[in-house]
Amino acid sequence: MHNKDAFHYDGHGSKTSRTVEPYQLVFKSRAWYVQTFCRLKNDYRLFRLSRMSELKMLEETFAPREYQKPFLDFEETARSL
Repeated sequence: MHNKDAFHYDGHGSKTSRTVEPYQLVFKSRAWYVQTFCRLKNDYRLFRLSRMSELKMLEETFAPREYQKPFLDFEETARSL
């Protein structure tokens, strides 16, 4: 079992509170993101770490879901370094 996380997210000027099931960290376009299952949207989402605040690891746990990992463009990542 894994712990859920909660945080505030500033998505282009509108702040929301999110509870998520985190799956993996992703480095894309010179920024770090976390791939999650978002409980608010009931779907998979990619959240930029620099837009997250008040991150908390919750006591509530979850069983990992089967999911499609995001496509990572390694050439783009290499160019951005």
